[in-house]
Amino acid sequence: MIVKKLKFLDGRTDEVSMRPVWFLTEREYNALRNDDGGFCLACEAEAYEIEPDARRLKCESCGERRVYGIEWMLTIGRVEIVGEVGTEEPAEVST
Repeated sequence: MIVKKLKFLDGRTDEVSMRPVWFLTEREYNALRNDDGGFCLACEAEAYEIEPDARRLKCESCGERRVYGIEWMLTIGRVEIVGEVGTEEPAEVST
């Protein structure tokens, strides 16, 4: 996994892996959003009962503080919405 170290103007640093990216249909995305879901960027486990914009929560599977809510993951480009299987059209996400 490629890791990029981010340095902020206030001196903070953070490491962000450049992968993975989840490709979800609009239906899958909305189901995760409605179920307060997200993913761990360290072990790729699904997480539930978290805020959609959650960041750096502790993962129940691996213990790393790399769990992010589904809306935040869409914002940072870790989730891409794709059309339903068998279509070539990208889906529109309802907000």
